[in-house]
Amino acid sequence: MRLKQVFGRNPALLFDELGEHLSTTIPLMTTFPQLISLLATRPSPQMTIYSQERVEFNGPVIARWFAKVANLLGSDLAPNLFDGPFGFETPSTVPSDSNNETRQTLCLAVGPWQELAWSVPALAMGLKLCSDSATLGVSDILVTDSVDEASRDALKRGAWVLAQPRTYLTFSWNGEPLPDGVLDALMEVGAQSDALDVPIPQRAPTSVEEACGITHLLEPATASSESQRIALYQLDHCAPIAVTHWLSGRSLVLIDPKLYSEQEAQRIAESEGASLLHDGAH
Repeated sequence: MRLKQVFGRNPALLFDELGEHLSTTIPLMTTFPQLISLLATRPSPQMTIYSQERVEFNGPVIARWFAKVANLLGSDLAPNLFDGPFGFETPSTVPSDSNNETRQTLCLAVGPWQELAWSVPALAMGLKLCSDSATLGVSDILVTDSVDEASRDALKRGAWVLAQPRTYLTFSWNGEPLPDGVLDALMEVGAQSDALDVPIPQRAPTSVEEACGITHLLEPATASSESQRIALYQLDHCAPIAVTHWLSGRSLVLIDPKLYSEQEAQRIAESEGASLLHDGAH
């Protein structure tokens, strides 16, 4: 059974259909710090990116990205930084299953690997994700690879706006000078500790499985497994698929749909020894 046929067009909601490929014996209680620690022990490539260049991320690199992004979200970008005496209700005091309108929102308009690097820590810290920056308000966050009118509008509405290029081998924004108020995402993330320093908000999801909406895990990968790698192409909601495969000992290939056709993605997946998972709607 090919995974791309199982996940179909909404992979985040179709774990139940994996049937015999799923394990009901693996506990769904991996905390975010445990996920970071798990990835940090894997020196082999855990994520291979095909975008403007081919780049391999080993486990420790992904672990550092997750820790740094979470540190930024839990400190400088946290909406309750000056809370306390005013009694404002913030994501840190709102249950994870509460009305989404009360939760801090993160909108990502970046490349595939940047989206994954931000979305997993954000979900683990109790934020919600959206795809429309027009819905952002005060203290919400937009991470974008293009500082355009939508970015400026979000900034005017009181949202944090961070600019991050799609390239990997760069340490700061390399586009046009940033407008006042727009932050350099790479500089902000790079300034954070490599280790997770901030506490997970008390009312955030208790596990990464809960945060990502994962209800089942894959059986652990073995040498005889059909595929120990999965290639993701033109998919929304990559976080649950990525986390599921990392927890089962598998690795990922991310293919940028802005630069590669579906036929090219299939060839890349075959060359990487990965099963291709993509959205059938083009």
